[in-house]
Amino acid sequence: MASASIQGFFPQGQQRAWDSAFLDEMRCVGDPPADDVVNAMLEANEGRPEDTARVLLRQLLGGGQHNVLLGSPGTDQLARFLQEQRQLPPWADRELLEHAQALGRKHLVMGSVLLAVASLPECYLDAKGAPVLAASGQLSEQPARRLRHTAHMVLSVCAEHALYPRPGQDPSVLPVGIEKALTVRLMHALLRRFTVQGYRLPEAFYQSVEQELGMGDHFGDGEQVPVPINQEDQAFVLLTFSYVVVRGLERIGIALDDRDRDAYVHLWNVIGHLMGVQRELMPEGFSEAASLFHALKQRLAGPSEEGKLLMAAMMDWTNRLVPLPLRKLNLAAELVVHFIGPESAAMLGIEQRGLRWLRHRLFTLPVEGYEALKPAGLAWNPLGVVMESLAKPMVKRFMAEVSTTRPPPPVQPGEPAPRPSGGTVQWPQYVIDRVA
Repeated sequence: MASASIQGFFPQGQQRAWDSAFLDEMRCVGDPPADDVVNAMLEANEGRPEDTARVLLRQLLGGGQHNVLLGSPGTDQLARFLQEQRQLPPWADRELLEHAQALGRKHLVMGSVLLAVASLPECYLDAKGAPVLAASGQLSEQPARRLRHTAHMVLSVCAEHALYPRPGQDPSVLPVGIEKALTVRLMHALLRRFTVQGYRLPEAFYQSVEQELGMGDHFGDGEQVPVPINQEDQAFVLLTFSYVVVRGLERIGIALDDRDRDAYVHLWNVIGHLMGVQRELMPEGFSEAASLFHALKQRLAGPSEEGKLLMAAMMDWTNRLVPLPLRKLNLAAELVVHFIGPESAAMLGIEQRGLRWLRHRLFTLPVEGYEALKPAGLAWNPLGVVMESLAKPMVKRFMAEVSTTRPPPPVQPGEPAPRPSGGTVQWPQYVIDRVA
Protein backbone atom coordinates (compact mmCIF):
# COMPACT_ATOMS: atom_id res chain seq x y z
CA MET A 1 0.00 0.00 0.00
CA ALA A 2 3.03 2.30 0.39
CA SER A 3 3.08 3.34 -3.27
CA ALA A 4 -0.42 2.48 -4.54
CA SER A 5 -3.01 5.21 -5.03
CA ILE A 6 -6.21 4.92 -3.00
CA GLN A 7 -9.21 5.59 -5.24
CA GLY A 8 -12.82 6.09 -4.28
CA PHE A 9 -15.84 6.37 -6.58
CA PHE A 10 -18.67 8.58 -5.40
CA PRO A 11 -22.22 9.49 -6.50
CA GLN A 12 -23.07 12.24 -8.99
CA GLY A 13 -20.04 11.32 -11.08
CA GLN A 14 -17.56 12.61 -8.52
CA GLN A 15 -14.27 10.88 -8.09
CA ARG A 16 -11.64 11.73 -5.52
CA ALA A 17 -8.38 10.10 -4.66
CA TRP A 18 -6.25 10.21 -1.55
CA ASP A 19 -3.00 8.71 -2.72
CA SER A 20 -0.31 7.46 -0.40
CA ALA A 21 2.18 10.19 -1.28
CA PHE A 22 -0.31 12.89 -0.29
CA LEU A 23 -1.21 11.13 2.97
CA ASP A 24 2.49 10.61 3.76
CA GLU A 25 2.93 14.35 3.34
CA MET A 26 0.00 15.04 5.66
CA ARG A 27 1.70 13.01 8.39
CA CYS A 28 4.44 15.64 8.36
CA VAL A 29 2.10 18.63 8.70
CA GLY A 30 0.98 20.00 12.05
CA ASP A 31 -0.96 23.23 12.56
CA PRO A 32 1.34 26.28 12.27
CA PRO A 33 -1.17 28.94 13.50
CA ALA A 34 -1.96 26.95 16.65
CA ASP A 35 1.68 25.95 17.17
CA ASP A 36 2.72 29.62 17.03
CA VAL A 37 0.14 30.63 19.65
CA VAL A 38 1.21 27.84 21.99
CA ASN A 39 4.82 29.00 21.66
CA ALA A 40 3.71 32.54 22.55
CA MET A 41 1.73 31.26 25.55
CA LEU A 42 4.74 29.28 26.76
CA GLU A 43 6.87 32.42 26.51
CA ALA A 44 4.27 34.37 28.50
CA ASN A 45 4.44 31.65 31.15
CA GLU A 46 8.26 31.80 31.14
CA GLY A 47 8.48 28.34 29.63
CA ARG A 48 6.40 26.58 32.32
CA PRO A 49 4.41 24.00 30.31
CA GLU A 50 1.97 23.10 33.07
CA ASP A 51 0.90 26.74 33.46
CA THR A 52 0.08 26.93 29.75
CA ALA A 53 -1.78 23.61 29.89
CA ARG A 54 -3.72 24.86 32.91
CA VAL A 55 -4.96 27.91 30.98
CA LEU A 56 -6.11 25.72 28.07
CA LEU A 57 -7.78 23.08 30.23
CA ARG A 58 -9.68 25.73 32.17
CA GLN A 59 -10.85 27.19 28.86
CA LEU A 60 -11.96 23.80 27.59
CA LEU A 61 -13.94 22.72 30.65
CA GLY A 62 -15.07 25.94 32.29
CA GLY A 63 -14.91 28.77 29.79
CA GLY A 64 -12.48 31.66 29.74
CA GLN A 65 -13.82 33.76 32.60
CA HIS A 66 -11.84 31.84 35.19
CA ASN A 67 -8.59 32.56 33.32
CA VAL A 68 -9.37 36.27 33.06
CA LEU A 69 -10.24 36.54 36.75
CA LEU A 70 -6.99 34.86 37.67
CA GLY A 71 -4.99 37.14 35.39
CA SER A 72 -3.26 34.04 34.01
CA PRO A 73 -0.24 34.67 31.76
CA GLY A 74 -1.01 33.59 28.21
CA THR A 75 -4.68 34.57 28.44
CA ASP A 76 -4.21 37.52 26.06
CA GLN A 77 -2.61 35.32 23.40
CA LEU A 78 -5.37 32.73 23.84
CA ALA A 79 -8.17 35.31 23.56
CA ARG A 80 -6.63 36.83 20.43
CA PHE A 81 -6.38 33.42 18.75
CA LEU A 82 -10.00 32.58 19.59
CA GLN A 83 -11.22 35.83 18.04
CA GLU A 84 -9.00 35.56 14.94
CA GLN A 85 -9.95 31.94 14.19
CA ARG A 86 -13.65 32.06 15.12
CA GLN A 87 -15.12 32.35 11.62
CA LEU A 88 -16.89 29.34 10.17
CA PRO A 89 -15.69 28.35 6.69
CA PRO A 90 -17.53 29.91 3.72
CA TRP A 91 -18.80 26.48 2.68
CA ALA A 92 -20.62 25.90 6.01
CA ASP A 93 -24.34 25.20 5.44
CA ARG A 94 -26.36 26.46 8.43
CA GLU A 95 -29.41 24.35 7.64
CA LEU A 96 -27.35 21.14 7.50
CA LEU A 97 -25.45 22.07 10.65
CA GLU A 98 -28.58 22.69 12.69
CA HIS A 99 -30.15 19.48 11.35
CA ALA A 100 -27.07 17.52 12.46
CA GLN A 101 -27.02 19.19 15.89
CA ALA A 102 -30.69 18.26 16.42
CA LEU A 103 -29.79 14.67 15.45
CA GLY A 104 -26.99 14.66 18.02
CA ARG A 105 -29.29 15.98 20.75
CA LYS A 106 -31.98 13.42 19.89
CA HIS A 107 -29.52 10.53 20.24
CA LEU A 108 -27.58 11.99 23.18
CA VAL A 109 -27.47 8.82 25.29
CA MET A 110 -26.66 6.37 22.49
CA GLY A 111 -24.11 8.73 20.97
CA SER A 112 -22.31 9.03 24.31
CA VAL A 113 -21.78 5.30 24.74
CA LEU A 114 -20.73 4.99 21.08
CA LEU A 115 -17.78 7.25 21.93
CA ALA A 116 -16.59 4.59 24.39
CA VAL A 117 -17.26 1.43 22.37
CA ALA A 118 -16.75 2.60 18.78
CA SER A 119 -15.14 6.03 18.25
CA LEU A 120 -12.29 5.81 20.77
CA PRO A 121 -11.50 2.14 20.03
CA GLU A 122 -11.13 3.07 16.33
CA CYS A 123 -8.70 5.79 17.44
CA TYR A 124 -6.67 3.26 19.45
CA LEU A 125 -6.24 1.18 16.27
CA ASP A 126 -4.01 3.96 14.90
CA ALA A 127 -0.71 2.24 15.65
CA LYS A 128 1.21 5.46 14.99
CA GLY A 129 -1.15 7.74 16.92
CA ALA A 130 -1.89 5.54 19.96
CA PRO A 131 1.57 6.09 21.51
CA VAL A 132 0.85 9.83 21.58
CA LEU A 133 -2.44 9.22 23.41
CA ALA A 134 -0.70 6.93 25.88
CA ALA A 135 2.13 9.41 26.41
CA SER A 136 -0.31 12.15 27.46
CA GLY A 137 -1.13 10.07 30.53
CA GLN A 138 -4.80 11.01 30.33
CA LEU A 139 -6.30 7.65 29.57
CA SER A 140 -4.13 4.83 30.84
CA GLU A 141 -4.03 6.40 34.32
CA GLN A 142 -7.60 7.78 34.39
CA PRO A 143 -9.71 6.32 31.55
CA ALA A 144 -12.80 8.32 32.50
CA ARG A 145 -11.00 11.61 31.91
CA ARG A 146 -10.47 11.43 28.17
CA LEU A 147 -13.97 10.07 27.64
CA ARG A 148 -15.41 12.86 29.79
CA HIS A 149 -13.43 15.56 28.00
CA THR A 150 -14.39 14.09 24.60
CA ALA A 151 -18.06 13.85 25.56
CA HIS A 152 -17.97 17.41 26.88
CA MET A 153 -16.79 18.69 23.50
CA VAL A 154 -19.16 16.55 21.41
CA LEU A 155 -22.22 17.43 23.52
CA SER A 156 -21.27 21.11 23.44
CA VAL A 157 -20.97 21.05 19.65
CA CYS A 158 -24.52 19.65 19.36
CA ALA A 159 -26.11 22.26 21.64
CA GLU A 160 -28.43 24.90 20.18
CA HIS A 161 -26.58 28.05 19.11
CA ALA A 162 -23.27 26.20 19.52
CA LEU A 163 -22.01 27.53 16.17
CA TYR A 164 -24.22 30.55 15.50
CA PRO A 165 -24.89 33.19 18.19
CA ARG A 166 -28.26 33.59 19.85
CA PRO A 167 -30.34 36.56 18.64
CA GLY A 168 -29.22 39.66 20.51
CA GLN A 169 -26.11 37.99 21.92
CA ASP A 170 -22.99 40.10 22.45
CA PRO A 171 -21.02 39.59 19.18
CA SER A 172 -17.75 39.39 21.11
CA VAL A 173 -18.94 36.24 22.92
CA LEU A 174 -17.86 33.03 21.19
CA PRO A 175 -20.55 30.39 20.58
CA VAL A 176 -19.71 27.42 22.77
CA GLY A 177 -19.07 24.93 19.94
CA ILE A 178 -16.53 27.24 18.30
CA GLU A 179 -14.81 27.89 21.62
CA LYS A 180 -14.48 24.18 22.42
CA ALA A 181 -13.18 23.27 18.95
CA LEU A 182 -10.55 26.02 18.97
CA THR A 183 -9.43 25.14 22.49
CA VAL A 184 -9.03 21.45 21.58
CA ARG A 185 -6.98 22.63 18.60
CA LEU A 186 -4.60 24.45 20.94
CA MET A 187 -4.46 21.46 23.30
CA HIS A 188 -3.36 19.37 20.31
CA ALA A 189 -0.64 21.91 19.53
CA LEU A 190 0.60 21.79 23.13
CA LEU A 191 0.62 17.96 23.17
CA ARG A 192 2.43 18.00 19.83
CA ARG A 193 5.20 20.04 21.40
CA PHE A 194 5.22 17.91 24.56
CA THR A 195 5.60 14.74 22.48
CA VAL A 196 8.51 16.12 20.46
CA GLN A 197 10.25 17.22 23.66
CA GLY A 198 9.47 14.00 25.54
CA TYR A 199 7.46 15.85 28.22
CA ARG A 200 4.43 14.36 29.96
CA LEU A 201 1.86 16.06 32.15
CA PRO A 202 1.58 14.26 35.49
CA GLU A 203 -1.72 12.85 36.73
CA ALA A 204 -1.64 15.32 39.62
CA PHE A 205 -1.86 18.19 37.11
CA TYR A 206 -5.20 17.05 35.70
CA GLN A 207 -6.55 16.45 39.19
CA SER A 208 -5.55 19.94 40.36
CA VAL A 209 -7.19 21.69 37.38
CA GLU A 210 -10.40 19.69 37.74
CA GLN A 211 -10.48 20.55 41.44
CA GLU A 212 -10.16 24.24 40.55
CA LEU A 213 -13.08 23.92 38.14
CA GLY A 214 -15.19 21.70 40.34
CA MET A 215 -14.91 18.56 38.95
CA GLY A 216 5.68 7.12 15.98
CA ASP A 217 7.57 5.06 13.32
CA HIS A 218 9.59 6.72 10.49
CA PHE A 219 8.56 5.98 6.92
CA GLY A 220 8.67 7.56 3.47
CA ASP A 221 11.65 8.85 1.51
CA GLY A 222 13.67 10.09 4.49
CA GLU A 223 13.28 13.79 3.65
CA GLN A 224 10.02 14.35 5.56
CA VAL A 225 9.67 14.00 9.32
CA PRO A 226 6.28 12.85 10.65
CA VAL A 227 4.92 15.01 13.48
CA PRO A 228 2.62 13.90 16.31
CA ILE A 229 -1.10 14.74 16.05
CA ASN A 230 -0.59 15.41 12.35
CA GLN A 231 -3.17 16.13 9.66
CA GLU A 232 -3.73 12.48 8.74
CA ASP A 233 -4.24 11.41 12.35
CA GLN A 234 -6.64 14.31 12.97
CA ALA A 235 -8.65 13.52 9.83
CA PHE A 236 -9.02 9.93 11.03
CA VAL A 237 -10.15 11.01 14.51
CA LEU A 238 -12.66 13.43 12.96
CA LEU A 239 -14.21 10.53 11.04
CA THR A 240 -14.61 8.55 14.27
CA PHE A 241 -16.87 11.36 15.48
CA SER A 242 -18.89 11.55 12.27
CA TYR A 243 -18.84 8.41 10.11
CA VAL A 244 -18.30 5.93 12.98
CA VAL A 245 -21.09 7.44 15.12
CA VAL A 246 -23.57 7.40 12.22
CA ARG A 247 -22.57 3.83 11.40
CA GLY A 248 -23.01 2.89 15.06
CA LEU A 249 -26.46 4.45 15.36
CA GLU A 250 -27.61 2.46 12.34
CA ARG A 251 -26.17 -0.75 13.77
CA ILE A 252 -28.32 -0.19 16.86
CA GLY A 253 -31.35 -0.03 14.58
CA ILE A 254 -31.88 3.74 14.46
CA ALA A 255 -33.27 4.75 11.06
CA LEU A 256 -31.34 7.56 9.35
CA ASP A 257 -31.76 8.93 5.84
CA ASP A 258 -29.19 10.37 3.44
CA ARG A 259 -29.76 13.91 4.70
CA ASP A 260 -29.14 12.83 8.30
CA ARG A 261 -25.90 11.10 7.36
CA ASP A 262 -24.57 13.87 5.14
CA ALA A 263 -25.54 16.58 7.63
CA TYR A 264 -23.64 14.89 10.47
CA VAL A 265 -20.52 14.55 8.34
CA HIS A 266 -20.86 18.23 7.37
CA LEU A 267 -21.12 19.27 11.03
CA TRP A 268 -17.85 17.57 11.89
CA ASN A 269 -16.16 18.94 8.76
CA VAL A 270 -16.95 22.44 10.07
CA ILE A 271 -15.63 21.51 13.52
CA GLY A 272 -12.56 20.04 11.80
CA HIS A 273 -12.00 23.37 10.03
CA LEU A 274 -12.07 25.14 13.39
CA MET A 275 -9.64 22.55 14.73
CA GLY A 276 -7.17 23.16 11.91
CA VAL A 277 -7.81 20.12 9.68
CA GLN A 278 -7.10 20.88 6.03
CA ARG A 279 -10.05 20.96 3.64
CA GLU A 280 -8.41 18.41 1.33
CA LEU A 281 -8.88 15.79 4.08
CA MET A 282 -12.60 16.40 4.50
CA PRO A 283 -15.13 14.13 2.76
CA GLU A 284 -18.13 15.48 0.89
CA GLY A 285 -21.00 13.52 2.36
CA PHE A 286 -21.36 10.16 4.04
CA SER A 287 -20.39 7.94 1.09
CA GLU A 288 -17.10 9.74 0.69
CA ALA A 289 -16.60 9.66 4.47
CA ALA A 290 -16.87 5.87 4.37
CA SER A 291 -14.28 5.68 1.59
CA LEU A 292 -11.83 8.01 3.34
CA PHE A 293 -12.28 6.29 6.71
CA HIS A 294 -11.43 2.87 5.30
CA ALA A 295 -8.54 4.26 3.23
CA LEU A 296 -7.03 5.83 6.36
CA LYS A 297 -7.76 2.80 8.51
CA GLN A 298 -6.01 0.56 5.98
CA ARG A 299 -2.91 2.75 6.31
CA LEU A 300 -2.99 3.30 10.08
CA ALA A 301 -4.63 0.35 11.80
CA GLY A 302 -2.43 -2.21 13.48
CA PRO A 303 -1.72 -3.80 16.85
CA SER A 304 0.28 -1.78 19.36
CA GLU A 305 0.99 -2.25 23.04
CA GLU A 306 -0.23 1.28 23.69
CA GLY A 307 -3.50 0.64 21.87
CA LYS A 308 -4.11 -2.55 23.87
CA LEU A 309 -3.40 -0.79 27.16
CA LEU A 310 -5.70 2.10 26.28
CA MET A 311 -8.49 -0.30 25.28
CA ALA A 312 -8.07 -2.41 28.43
CA ALA A 313 -8.28 0.70 30.62
CA MET A 314 -11.40 1.91 28.84
CA MET A 315 -13.16 -1.48 29.08
CA ASP A 316 -12.31 -1.82 32.76
CA TRP A 317 -13.81 1.59 33.52
CA THR A 318 -16.88 1.02 31.32
CA ASN A 319 -17.67 -2.39 32.82
CA ARG A 320 -17.82 -0.85 36.29
CA LEU A 321 -20.96 0.99 35.17
CA VAL A 322 -22.77 -2.28 34.41
CA PRO A 323 -25.04 -3.73 37.15
CA LEU A 324 -22.98 -6.06 39.33
CA PRO A 325 -24.65 -9.37 38.30
CA LEU A 326 -23.80 -8.66 34.63
CA ARG A 327 -20.19 -7.53 34.98
CA LYS A 328 -18.70 -10.95 34.22
CA LEU A 329 -20.31 -10.80 30.79
CA ASN A 330 -17.80 -8.07 29.83
CA LEU A 331 -20.43 -6.15 27.87
CA ALA A 332 -17.89 -3.47 26.94
CA ALA A 333 -15.83 -6.03 24.99
CA GLU A 334 -18.94 -7.41 23.27
CA LEU A 335 -20.01 -3.96 22.16
CA VAL A 336 -16.53 -3.08 20.88
CA VAL A 337 -16.49 -6.28 18.78
CA HIS A 338 -19.99 -5.53 17.47
CA PHE A 339 -19.23 -1.95 16.45
CA ILE A 340 -15.68 -2.18 15.09
CA GLY A 341 -15.55 -5.84 14.02
CA PRO A 342 -13.69 -8.92 15.34
CA GLU A 343 -10.53 -8.31 13.30
CA SER A 344 -10.11 -4.77 14.60
CA ALA A 345 -11.02 -5.84 18.15
CA ALA A 346 -8.32 -8.55 18.01
CA MET A 347 -5.72 -5.85 17.25
CA LEU A 348 -6.79 -4.22 20.53
CA GLY A 349 -6.35 -7.44 22.49
CA ILE A 350 -9.98 -8.63 22.43
CA GLU A 351 -9.49 -12.19 21.17
CA GLN A 352 -12.33 -14.52 20.11
CA ARG A 353 -11.01 -17.83 21.42
CA GLY A 354 -12.27 -20.53 23.82
CA LEU A 355 -14.69 -19.26 26.44
CA ARG A 356 -14.31 -15.73 25.06
CA TRP A 357 -15.67 -16.92 21.69
CA LEU A 358 -18.52 -18.84 23.35
CA ARG A 359 -19.52 -15.83 25.41
CA HIS A 360 -19.43 -13.67 22.28
CA ARG A 361 -21.73 -16.06 20.42
CA LEU A 362 -24.19 -16.08 23.33
CA PHE A 363 -24.27 -12.29 22.98
CA THR A 364 -24.56 -12.11 19.20
CA LEU A 365 -27.01 -14.96 18.47
CA PRO A 366 -30.03 -13.25 20.11
CA VAL A 367 -29.15 -9.96 18.44
CA GLU A 368 -28.76 -11.56 15.01
CA GLY A 369 -31.86 -13.72 15.48
CA TYR A 370 -34.00 -10.76 16.44
CA GLU A 371 -32.81 -8.77 13.43
CA ALA A 372 -33.72 -11.65 11.14
CA LEU A 373 -37.19 -12.23 12.59
CA LYS A 374 -38.45 -8.85 13.83
CA PRO A 375 -41.61 -7.46 12.18
CA ALA A 376 -41.07 -4.73 9.60
CA GLY A 377 -41.27 -1.24 11.01
CA LEU A 378 -40.67 -2.27 14.64
CA ALA A 379 -38.25 0.21 16.20
CA TRP A 380 -37.52 -1.65 19.47
CA ASN A 381 -34.10 -3.29 19.49
CA PRO A 382 -32.53 -5.48 22.23
CA LEU A 383 -29.10 -4.07 21.49
CA GLY A 384 -30.52 -0.62 22.16
CA VAL A 385 -31.66 -1.82 25.59
CA VAL A 386 -28.12 -3.02 26.37
CA MET A 387 -26.72 0.32 25.20
CA GLU A 388 -29.19 2.26 27.36
CA SER A 389 -28.23 0.22 30.43
CA LEU A 390 -24.59 1.11 29.88
CA ALA A 391 -24.99 4.66 28.64
CA LYS A 392 -27.27 6.21 31.24
CA PRO A 393 -24.95 5.53 34.21
CA MET A 394 -22.03 6.82 32.13
CA VAL A 395 -23.68 10.12 31.26
CA LYS A 396 -25.10 10.57 34.77
CA ARG A 397 -21.63 10.04 36.20
CA PHE A 398 -20.34 12.82 33.96
CA MET A 399 -23.27 15.02 34.91
CA ALA A 400 -22.44 14.67 38.61
CA GLU A 401 -19.85 17.36 37.92
CA VAL A 402 -22.65 19.83 37.26
CA SER A 403 -23.64 19.91 40.92
CA THR A 404 -20.07 20.47 42.10
CA THR A 405 -19.36 24.01 43.21
CA ARG A 406 -16.34 25.63 41.63
CA PRO A 407 -14.09 27.35 44.18
CA PRO A 408 -13.61 31.09 43.53
CA PRO A 409 -10.22 32.15 42.15
CA PRO A 410 -7.77 33.54 44.70
CA VAL A 411 -7.80 37.28 45.36
CA GLN A 412 -4.49 39.08 45.04
CA PRO A 413 -3.57 41.56 47.84
CA GLY A 414 -5.09 44.97 47.19
CA GLU A 415 -7.44 43.73 44.44
CA PRO A 416 -11.26 43.75 44.60
CA ALA A 417 -13.09 40.46 45.00
CA PRO A 418 -13.72 38.85 41.58
CA ARG A 419 -17.14 38.38 40.11
CA PRO A 420 -18.69 34.90 40.40
CA SER A 421 -17.65 32.72 37.47
CA GLY A 422 -20.75 30.60 37.12
CA GLY A 423 -20.09 28.04 39.83
CA THR A 424 -20.10 24.84 37.79
CA VAL A 425 -18.51 23.13 34.85
CA GLN A 426 -20.44 24.33 31.82
CA TRP A 427 -22.39 21.41 30.38
CA PRO A 428 -24.98 22.31 27.71
CA GLN A 429 -28.44 22.93 29.17
CA TYR A 430 -30.08 20.29 26.96
CA VAL A 431 -27.80 17.66 28.51
CA ILE A 432 -28.71 18.78 32.02
CA ASP A 433 -32.43 18.74 31.18
CA ARG A 434 -32.22 15.28 29.62
CA VAL A 435 -29.95 13.42 32.03
CA ALA A 436 -29.42 15.15 35.36
